[in-house]
Order: sequence, then C-alpha cells, then structure tokens
Amino acid sequence: MFKTYEINQGIRLHYLKDSKFKTNTIAVFIRTKLSVENATKTALVAECIKGGCKKYVTKQNIAVVLEEMYGSVFDVSVIKRGDEQIIYTYFEGIRGYDVFEKSVEFLGDVLYSSIIKGSALKKAKKSLKESIEAVRDDKGEYAVEKMIEKMCGQKDSFGVPALGYSKEVDGIDEDTLDKHYNHLMTSAPMDIFIVGDGDEDNVGERFKEIFSGARCNIEEIKHSEYISSSDKPQVFLENQQLNQGKLCICYSTGLKAEKKSLMGLMVLNEILGGGANGRLFLQVREKEGLCYSIGSFVFKHKMLLVVQAGIDKKAYDKVVGLVENAVNDIKKEIDEKAVEEGKKGIIKAYQGIGDTPVERINFAFSMTLLGLELEPEEFMEEIKKVTALQVAEAAKALKSEIIYFLK
Repeated sequence: MFKTYEINQGIRLHYLKDSKFKTNTIAVFIRTKLSVENATKTALVAECIKGGCKKYVTKQNIAVVLEEMYGSVFDVSVIKRGDEQIIYTYFEGIRGYDVFEKSVEFLGDVLYSSIIKGSALKKAKKSLKESIEAVRDDKGEYAVEKMIEKMCGQKDSFGVPALGYSKEVDGIDEDTLDKHYNHLMTSAPMDIFIVGDGDEDNVGERFKEIFSGARCNIEEIKHSEYISSSDKPQVFLENQQLNQGKLCICYSTGLKAEKKSLMGLMVLNEILGGGANGRLFLQVREKEGLCYSIGSFVFKHKMLLVVQAGIDKKAYDKVVGLVENAVNDIKKEIDEKAVEEGKKGIIKAYQGIGDTPVERINFAFSMTLLGLELEPEEFMEEIKKVTALQVAEAAKALKSEIIYFLK
C-alpha cells in the first residue's frame, strides 16, 4: 500500500516500499485544469522539460547522464484525464550504486530549471508539432479525439486535445511560456509516486528538499459530469480517403463517477465490447463479418462508453445498426451469466497490475483522481460484488451522443 505525505503545499508524495523489483521507479504528475487557453502551452512546457535544463542543456546531455546512472530511463509525456491535463514525468533506475540519490537530484534539475527560450524552445515547438501530427497519423486515436472534440465543443473542457493545437505553437513567445511554466511549478497540484526499497524517512526528506520551492494559489481542479444537450446523436463524417473506415460511437450515462456506478459501467463495457467474448465482436465481426476490429472502452471520469471499430466503408450503415441493436438488447435484459463472465474478464485484466512498478503507479494514480482509496486487490473485490441490477442501471442510462466516421 502506498503511504501518502504532503511534502509541500499542493504536493503529495506516495511511497510504496517494495523490494521485489530490481529498479526504483518515480513518476511525477503535474496536474492542471484542461482549457483551450492553456493546453498548448502546457504541452510545450512538457517538451521543454524533456529537452533539457540548465545543468543538462540538451537531450544528448540527458542521455549521457542517464547512461552514467547505469542505463536509467527518463521520459515526459502529456495525458488527459477527465478535466485535467497532466505532465507525466517518469524515471526508472537500477537499485543501489547511489542511483536513487542521483535520480532525485536529476528530477529536481529537469523540472525546476528547464530552458524555456532560444534554440531549446525552437526544438520543443518542432517536437510538439510532430507529436500532434503523429496523433493525426494514428487514425484510430485521431478518430476518438475528433469525436470527443465534436461532442464536447466549447461547453466541456474534456473536448480539448491533450497536446493542444498545432496552429497555436509558433505563436507562443518566451515570456508567455515562462510565465505559464512558473505557474505550473508554483500553483499546479503535484502527485509524486515512488516504488522502491529505500528508507521511507530518507526518501521523504530528500523529496521534501527538492520540491521545497515557494508554492501559492494552488489550483483547485473539479471534474464535472458530461451533460447531454441533444435528444438525437450528432453525426459527423470525415473523408480522408482511407482504405479502412474508423467508426466511433459515444454513449453518455449521466451518472457520477462514484464507486457503485463506475463498477457497474465497467462490467457493462466488458459484456458489450470486452475483446473476443464481447457481444459486439461476436455479432458484428464473427457472425456478420462486417468489421476488422471492434470493441468498447470507458472514459471513467466522464462516465462515457465508446464503441470503436475498424470497418469496410461500405458497411457503415449496417454496422451502426448492429451496434444500436446490441445496445438496445443489453438495455432490455442482463442475465447473471453474462455479468459473471464480464466480472471475470475485468479481474483477469487487473490481476497482473502488481507485476510492474509502472502499472502499480498508474493504477494508484487513477484511483487517486477518481477519489477511490482502493488497492488492486480491493478493486477486484469490488468488481466481484457488482450485481446484475448495477449493470442494468448502467445499461439503461446509455444515451447515444455522437456517431463519428472517418473514412
């Protein structure tokens, strides 16, 4: 179990002492409200952190010091969770040889003395635009992002892309970005997760020293439910002359992301689109042969269920009809056997969470954002408790919001 301490205003340290792994793993999550105004700037700050700092000026300098720390791993990415945009800084280094001590200092350097100007900023802008373009090149990921953007519009920050907007990148000047960088480091909530075997008190003190900078006006980030505003689903077709069409259908529930409702929706999702045993796969692919792939997933913080499929473009109408029929059928009747099979599928997927430090950290952070104090074993026990009634309530709450087809 992670032990949690507040080491500075708005900064929490979560430490799991575990000697079964050969490495110490550190993840720093810098959290901010997702917004049209700041999304691109936040993503650009992440690129600057990744690109170098005053002590290690370039990525090449960083690569050298990582190699000196016995091939340690360092990366920075940007993720979106509900109404939050998060800079995710990751470090993994071998146990012993003073690597942990050096890693703490290294993280302090790259986070608190990033270079936000000159050639470093120019390189960061180029890298960010390439990352945004890479999302566009991944047609499945792009279709989901555009679907959410179209569905949410300006009314819900969840519609803002995690990496911001390519058209804004070049217009961000040094002063503007430096001001935003300072805001993040002084006012953004941070969660630091560590899995390692170091002395608990020593670990806490070292991080307290590194993250001891002045903090004020800590952001208060609240997650809001998605509010449906239309009786009929919106339909968007985008033509990119693809060989394989990408279909996304999003269903809202109007439910809050609370434990009982969330667990019910997760089991429903497993029954509907959980891999080769899901109803969608069995009916649309196996029985009708109308898609290359099909499944579903849940945006937990927004309690949205998304059906995603790769299909022959000519099969669009038939596949949409079959998905609608499958959802309507599951609304009418949920049998106990399907619920039990759905629960088994989820439990099987979560049983390996403790096998790697990064999975352990990602799970714990996800639970933190959802406000659920659950260990993996406790989470699986909660899944086991889900009833057919809970699943039926989630199914009846499903409302088709948007059909997005990239062809």
